[in-house]
Amino acid sequence: MKTAVYLCSKAIAEQFNISGKDSVSGHEIAKKEQENFLWSKDFSNQNISPDTFSALKNFFKMDKIILIDRVKSSREIMRISDHNNRSGENFLRGKTPHEDRPTFPDASNIYNEKRGRKVVTVGPKRFERENRKNLAVVSEAIAPIAVLWHYVGVKPLGIGCPGNILLLSQLMKRIMSLR
Repeated sequence: MKTAVYLCSKAIAEQFNISGKDSVSGHEIAKKEQENFLWSKDFSNQNISPDTFSALKNFFKMDKIILIDRVKSSREIMRISDHNNRSGENFLRGKTPHEDRPTFPDASNIYNEKRGRKVVTVGPKRFERENRKNLAVVSEAIAPIAVLWHYVGVKPLGIGCPGNILLLSQLMKRIMSLR
């Protein structure tokens, strides 16, 4: 099976100057650095749901995915090993059970590795203005997205990327070393 790279927000695509060439299930798709990159057109229940993620899973024939999320409170690309969802979003709410999956999924073991940092996801609306120093690492959107990928049977590898990283080749080189 294949691995794709999921950008947790359109802002990540813009940070690396990636533009979508195609679209499927409310997601933009681009091929760069020999990887398929995809991201939702917007952070909404319409594009981020068990139905759309199952369709993406089948379209790309994947069982693993690299999730890249924007982070603050860090100047380095880092592995995400856990999250606390303070975004107010849960894209499974009202959408389970889906296919043969449970109504209440186990979200205790989502990420591939236990090495890494725990992030606090605050959501796209709060991310730009978030500047509290007491949170270890603030992320934009990975928590509700990782739970959803896990729910549809795709194992995520979480990567936090700060705003000072602008070269896609630099990001991909670091991701390969973290795999």
